[in-house]
Amino acid sequence: MTALAEQLDSAIAITGIAQSIFFIGLLRAEGPRAHAANRWLRLFLSATALTMVEVVMAGQKLYGNAPWMFLLTLPLTFALAPSIILYLKALAGEPSRHPWQHLFHVPLSMLFTLPILLLPPEIKLNIINDESIPDADATLFLTCILTLVVWLLVQTTGYTLLGWRLLARYRRRLRRDFGNTDETPLYWMRWIMLCLTGVYGIYAISQIGSLLELYSSRWLDVAVTFTQVLMVFLLGYRGLRTPLLFTGSADQDCPELEQQNALQAAGPDASPLPAAPRRRRSVPLPSTAAMTAPRKPAA
Repeated sequence: MTALAEQLDSAIAITGIAQSIFFIGLLRAEGPRAHAANRWLRLFLSATALTMVEVVMAGQKLYGNAPWMFLLTLPLTFALAPSIILYLKALAGEPSRHPWQHLFHVPLSMLFTLPILLLPPEIKLNIINDESIPDADATLFLTCILTLVVWLLVQTTGYTLLGWRLLARYRRRLRRDFGNTDETPLYWMRWIMLCLTGVYGIYAISQIGSLLELYSSRWLDVAVTFTQVLMVFLLGYRGLRTPLLFTGSADQDCPELEQQNALQAAGPDASPLPAAPRRRRSVPLPSTAAMTAPRKPAA
């Protein structure tokens, strides 16, 4: 059953990699119309694809060929929850002033994976194959892994709670300012948070059970991978159904409407803005040779 779970986990991860690459291409194809928040969504999808590569390598026993992937894929899991929160904050009109401060977990976690990467090759191969290793190396490995797992659980729990708090604040602001309005962005953000909570809820159950030695099931890892791939699928499906979520305002090229929106936001005491200049159509002028050429006599 363990071999079946590993093969199924690898197949699901390959599907997630393909979906992430397709959706990244879909977002990049938006070009100048793209929403400013899309960069954080692309970061989430890129990190997801790389972590799925790690799942495939672990399932197919390929870690021995590229052990350096461990230094890259494990720290990238610390970028998943912050990138989603930064995306939601940008959608809610509350973009972070210092967004990269949310991603300091990634380089810091690399410091804990570096000692494992510097272990002798035969020790790393024994770790991958679940074979016995010396006590000193086992202590170092378990200390680093335990620190990273607990740290990741604390981080994801905090960011998940922050996401739901942001969602509730955004919903209150929508109802206070606009009443019964189109709640498509709110519905979209709620779907993202439900998927994020499901992914990290299953992950927390599997990791806490493993740490406390209550249970250790490979099928829980399959459930985590499946939920993460499902989240990517819902992002892509919703994006294809509602492309306006990933593009800027449809009236961003209309100066008059932009000024009207600015006056409404400033209040009744604001001074009127000067009228925006109208764009003139460029009419091609006749060339000099055409102007000086003699006219043909009429027949």
